[in-house]
Amino acid sequence: MVMSAVWADFGSGAAAADRVGIVSRARKPAGPVADAETAAAAAAFLEGQEITRTSCGQCGTETHGINGRYSCGICGWSNHWSEGHKALPTARDDLETRERPQG
Repeated sequence: MVMSAVWADFGSGAAAADRVGIVSRARKPAGPVADAETAAAAAAFLEGQEITRTSCGQCGTETHGINGRYSCGICGWSNHWSEGHKALPTARDDLETRERPQG
């Protein structure tokens, strides 16, 4: 019977099947720590975000978005950017908050 062959393989253990029992990798160090001003700006941005939900306009699946902007992971539908609940930031806003390279 096929089941007995499968169970026999499970019972033999990882070493007998030439499989690695435990995988361990060295942890990568965390990225650079943000300064207090950057952290405060990020916290203020996140406070203004609202998770919203609706039915997909194409397949009807319940989908979630941020501030009324949605994209369905099932069929790929997304609503138009202007249908959101809040205005999007301008390019000037983006340039003002982005860190400029030192050099």
